[in-house]
Amino acid sequence: MAAARASYFCGQIAPGVSFNDYRILPTDRPEPSPYIRFVDIRNEIRRTLLMEHLELAAQHIADGETHIHRQQVIIADLRRAGHDTTPAEAFLREMRAAQDVHVASRDRIERELRAFRNLPL
Repeated sequence: MAAARASYFCGQIAPGVSFNDYRILPTDRPEPSPYIRFVDIRNEIRRTLLMEHLELAAQHIADGETHIHRQQVIIADLRRAGHDTTPAEAFLREMRAAQDVHVASRDRIERELRAFRNLPL
């Protein structure tokens, strides 16, 4: 049973990071605690994910603007042809509501990134 515990604690915390990376080595200055190093790694991962999500949100906003413009053109064509535009206008309202959600999501991600930039590394 003791051997099983020893092997459990000799594993990796994350890919490429083992517990051996957190030993305190004799140096001129004290090494940061293992907890601080682990938090730094987690913060960097979170920052990277937020940047990826920000790129996706920006792409969704750009796509949404394209779709909204295309729907406005469709509505104008329907009007010119004398057709009922009520369903197309309802769909346009839904598209604008979805666009508002995308913009709010982008703004939230930007706020989170600003909070991370204020953290010391």
